[in-house]
Amino acid sequence: MYANDRSAQGVTTISEENTDTIFINEITTQPATQSRLLELVIANNEAQSFRTPGYRSANFHKSDDGERAVNYSLWDSEQHLIDAITAMAGEDVNLDETMAIATPDFRFYTLVYTVQA
Repeated sequence: MYANDRSAQGVTTISEENTDTIFINEITTQPATQSRLLELVIANNEAQSFRTPGYRSANFHKSDDGERAVNYSLWDSEQHLIDAITAMAGEDVNLDETMAIATPDFRFYTLVYTVQA
């Protein structure tokens, strides 16, 4: 996976040939708060991640039932992401509100297979 274009219009390209770190966060929420949750996590990403070393791209999705949001981001390495989380820990001004309306479940992943139509 690799997204070399770091602009806001950049495209995330998934490829088995690249070994970047994949961070997936599945967030449980309620239908009434899903839109607000996405506003918060997207704002946090825009405020912090673009200036963080090792950051490649992020994608945000919402479930049609309103009960989940999924964010996956690509990083140069797991250590880049750990460093970013550590550095950003005190900067997330929306963290209390986010945690009040959502339950995150995040993990590191490695791409093992992809297929193209």
